Amino acid sequence: MHFTHEHVSGVQIIFGLDWSPLIGGNPERLGQQRARMMDATHYVLAGSSHGCALGIVRIKESIKSASAPLHSAAAIFSKKFPHGAQACLMRMKEGACWMLVCHAGAVLSYTDRWYADESQALEAIEPIRQRFPALQLHREVMRDDLIWPAWLNAALTEESVLKQIRYSRLGARKWLCLILLFSVSGAATGYHFVYNSDKSNSEIPVNTEHVWRQALREQSAQTVWHAYAQLKAVVDSWMNIPLLPMGWRLTKVQCEPAGLVWNCSARFARQHRLATNSHLEQIKPTGWHVDFSPLEDAAFVWRVEAGVVKLDLDRPWVRMDWMSYLQRVGVAYEHIQIGQTVLSPIKAPTDNQGHPLPKPTVFPDWTQRTLIFKGPLRSFDSLEGFYMPVRWRRVTLNVDRQAPQAINRSVLTFELIGDMFESKAQ
Repeated sequence: MHFTHEHVSGVQIIFGLDWSPLIGGNPERLGQQRARMMDATHYVLAGSSHGCALGIVRIKESIKSASAPLHSAAAIFSKKFPHGAQACLMRMKEGACWMLVCHAGAVLSYTDRWYADESQALEAIEPIRQRFPALQLHREVMRDDLIWPAWLNAALTEESVLKQIRYSRLGARKWLCLILLFSVSGAATGYHFVYNSDKSNSEIPVNTEHVWRQALREQSAQTVWHAYAQLKAVVDSWMNIPLLPMGWRLTKVQCEPAGLVWNCSARFARQHRLATNSHLEQIKPTGWHVDFSPLEDAAFVWRVEAGVVKLDLDRPWVRMDWMSYLQRVGVAYEHIQIGQTVLSPIKAPTDNQGHPLPKPTVFPDWTQRTLIFKGPLRSFDSLEGFYMPVRWRRVTLNVDRQAPQAINRSVLTFELIGDMFESKAQ
């Protein structure tokens, strides 16, 4: 369901697109392909160098025929608030509520939606808040059709314009007629050329090893992991966080990777009635931001440029008895959890007839499994000798002053969650 609002400039603003993340190069081409596949009439991209999202919608003929361009409300909001996790709840005077969440300028899936009332919108946003503890919420109440939020009434740019999909008006029946027409007209000559082409292609030998090596190297660019030095750069940034800053208490730190950077947040709880937001503003490190929730909670938000390492899928990983290593260091952790082994998703190249080529034995088989560490922050240094490629998904630090003191327990408890890769020779 989408809703149209007329902007002060005379153009139309569209609320309620279907959003999904885009992964890979050339987002413009990928966005057009996906929008056309979903039978949409318009699409728009929202994001930054750290991630991109695609919004699609099917617009009625009456709106499409208007000369003024169409703009996406979600894309406008994401450009106005490009940092961290940002959410908007906009309640109309009739009671309906619009909900939107963006992260690093990219609109999240299952947002940019309308709900019957504000309570339903808050219920839908709660799982997102758990994923992004530093989520900043903007509340708007529309009591007058002529008074809209400042971010929506600002000057518009080309980045929020909905782009029309060409030839999307052709229905399935018209496409079928065109396909049948071309098929019938070229049947006789087509069979002759296809037969000769298949015959000639079957006679051309395929260098299976060369094709597989090229395919693995292309997929290696999309398979990355984090070295210990990169993870340590993230943990070292925690040293700038005060534990008890002037009436506030640190409760949790969480960092998640997004491309070449890590997005981090440190949450504080208000402990003294005289503590104010300005106290945190005075002591925040240079380059960091402060997000405030209603009165009793706040968060430092920052980024760490740690980078990633490409995993060479065409070469086996150095052999290491990693299980024995974890058994030796396990005494310093509250627990170490190892998941079940699953095959890493690798796409096989095809021959001239489109059939998958068998993988030569010179290339290793790759598997992956979930890996979780939980223990005192002082145990983090033991990971320096863990020479296995791991793509970390999240690292957190919990501050619990009631935790018992032991070799594997501490007031500062960190938790790592990631996916470990392992190669096996055939």
